[in-house]
Amino acid sequence: AGPITGRNTHIQQQKFQEAVENLKKGGWYDIINPFNNTERMKENISEHERNLLLKQDIEKLIYSFAVYFMNEWQQSEECLLEKHIADQCGIHEFFENEEDARNNPWTEFKMKKITTEEKES
Repeated sequence: AGPITGRNTHIQQQKFQEAVENLKKGGWYDIINPFNNTERMKENISEHERNLLLKQDIEKLIYSFAVYFMNEWQQSEECLLEKHIADQCGIHEFFENEEDARNNPWTEFKMKKITTEEKES
């Protein structure tokens, strides 16, 4: 998850591609890149188109095991929504910025929950 709306589409596409490549190097697979949707490449999209893209992103997020938040995610309304959904749905969260990871109140809670569930199994 990273900011797209209101940013230079081509620069953001490059940032997302770099993140995908770094995640693959780290052993991640089946990575969803929102720029794989060609509609996202339009410089000026209508609010209706933006809403449709956001719905598609949320649908993919709900069925994901984890979400990776790129730098500056807090500056995006869409990313804040994705963060809230991940929190509420128990989706694992990883952050490009270590400071964000340390300040994530759900990280400790989720780790305790995972550890407790493993002990109960």
